[in-house]
Amino acid sequence: MISVLSLICVAGCASGLLLIATLLMQKPHTSADKLLVCSILLTAANVLFVAIKPVLPTHSLFFEVLRASSCYGLVFAPLLYLYFCVQLTGTVLTKSKLWHLGWFACCQAIVMFEVTFPTSLPWLTINSFENAGTLLILAGYFIANVRVLRETRRHDSYLVSSGSGKVTYITLLVMHACYAITVIANLAFSQNAATTLTTLNAGMLSVLLMILAFSYPHQALATPPSIVTEPVPSPPSLDREKEKYGNNRLPEFLRDTIVDTLAHHMQCEQPWLDIDLTLSRLAESINVNPHHLSQIINSEFGKSFACYINEYRVNAACKLLSADDNRTVLEIASQSGFSSKSSFNTIFKKHTGLTPSEYRKKYQLTANKYSTDDNVLASNH
Repeated sequence: MISVLSLICVAGCASGLLLIATLLMQKPHTSADKLLVCSILLTAANVLFVAIKPVLPTHSLFFEVLRASSCYGLVFAPLLYLYFCVQLTGTVLTKSKLWHLGWFACCQAIVMFEVTFPTSLPWLTINSFENAGTLLILAGYFIANVRVLRETRRHDSYLVSSGSGKVTYITLLVMHACYAITVIANLAFSQNAATTLTTLNAGMLSVLLMILAFSYPHQALATPPSIVTEPVPSPPSLDREKEKYGNNRLPEFLRDTIVDTLAHHMQCEQPWLDIDLTLSRLAESINVNPHHLSQIINSEFGKSFACYINEYRVNAACKLLSADDNRTVLEIASQSGFSSKSSFNTIFKKHTGLTPSEYRKKYQLTANKYSTDDNVLASNH
């Protein structure tokens, strides 16, 4: 039984590493990708530790420190919460949000004191209180994660309504629950029973890693229906650029760097949501000369700064209009970065050929048809 679980744990760890490699091959790496990589790496390390645990010396300092596996949920839960916020709500990841990892730092500090000074500070031997506090924190993050998913499902249904998307997010939530089960085992059962349940729980985490490794690539490849596409660089005319910019034309290596930096910034930070965004402010945010940025947008994308930004805004509006909610067109215009309803209607129709109201009706009819077809397929299975 133990050998079978060990094999499952090794297979789960290998699946997790394969998924990490898949995520790292995606360029540019988003903040959500980095958070997911950290979460998967933590889980893979956890199940690998359970797999090699039988061959570890039980009285070594290394084993004593790692015995507090319940603490690792205090890393996974915040990472998962931040992942959902960044991936589903567009929250910008900043250093100030690292305070979420403070729970783990405090808990691990207590464990280190227990191991290093087992007799000099006897009052720190409070495993039951420590596990109870950990369980409360994990429960709080679980509720927060469910709320983020529910809000996103309500406002941007395409993000969590696809089959692969549902599998991915539900799998991550079940992983969260598995960490809570480990804490409950340490809190409510004897040492032998807790060890057995923790081992079985690691096997469950391994299976979930395999499911995640299969489902996430499908989710990453799935794109919501949209009339407007992201701006794609078009081959510039060298003669035209030389005529326009002369000796001020940027060298190729610098152009590629600015294009990559701009693409990453637009995807991760979403500066186009700022109604007052200007060329100078965008250039300052990526540490580029405004003249150079203007040259890049004109030559690489074949459009003006205003047109370039408006394409992102129209894409954001398409996603909001496709959601099944009660937001007005004016609210959607504001949340997409447009300064007024009139400019929103004009620009939106210019890019899509439809007014916002027409697009909403057309997309929601299509979405309802897809939903009906999915229900028929599900009933057949």
